[in-house]
Amino acid sequence: MSLASRKLEEGISFAVRCKRVGAHPYTSQGICQHVGQKILETYPQYGLKVDLTNPALSIGIEIRDENVYIYTDTIAAQGGFPAGTQPNVIGLINLDIDSPVACWLAMKRGCLLTPVYFMENQNKQTIKLVKTVCSVLSEWSIGHPMKLYIIPYDENLAALNRECPSHLVDVINKRLIYLIAAHVAKKEAAEAIVTGETLEKKPHQTLRRFKLQDNVMQDYPIHRPLSGLTRDEINDFAKRIGIQAALTEQPKKQETVKPREVILPTLDSVENMESRLGIQEMVNTTLQKVETAAI
Repeated sequence: MSLASRKLEEGISFAVRCKRVGAHPYTSQGICQHVGQKILETYPQYGLKVDLTNPALSIGIEIRDENVYIYTDTIAAQGGFPAGTQPNVIGLINLDIDSPVACWLAMKRGCLLTPVYFMENQNKQTIKLVKTVCSVLSEWSIGHPMKLYIIPYDENLAALNRECPSHLVDVINKRLIYLIAAHVAKKEAAEAIVTGETLEKKPHQTLRRFKLQDNVMQDYPIHRPLSGLTRDEINDFAKRIGIQAALTEQPKKQETVKPREVILPTLDSVENMESRLGIQEMVNTTLQKVETAAI
């Protein structure tokens, strides 16, 4: 009754809501009726009204086995499932807003995250920033420490830009990244790969290109949680989870891969080029240079 007395006002409408977990010799509705009646009897001077549809004051009672929690205020949280209720996933982290938001959305559904960063330009400031982003994500996964994989990628990009026709570079680059990420997934017992790709107005990000990219994967599905979101929605998530603040000191990005011709390659042309490049050898060589860091 003391909690109710601090919130009650003359003529105010109220309702009692009850939730239970466990076995009890009473019902939730019975608790609501009993407590509501006691409030009316204890504070007749207020002229209180019961309104179960749109009350000015809601008194919550949560019963968990032998424990009882009573409250009047609720704070909206992010929702989702507890960390670890879904399997581990590989999160492809870039120094942008999209990829960490995509990883967070997978974590929100209970997935544990192993972040993987493909390092194009080795730089202490860049590595520090990547670790900062991963630290922000780890705050949403308390009790499940993260291990960041750092994969040197300069030589691969240089080879692709040098050897491939321009319209093949983007697709083959993604396929190579996925093949390398698949090895990390196997090592970490992950069951999928998460990327921050979207379906915005970019010629190199279309469903047809995604299909070509994903074709190289056999054991691990590629998840793109941002596909149905707008730019404003993505930015809103970044603010809410702390990613946007973490990226405020990001150095200006230098485009390593120049814009390509807007030509959709065929699967045959992609696979023939990969054969000429020795794509599996590139994967094996890259995996020998992988570094890890605890977050």
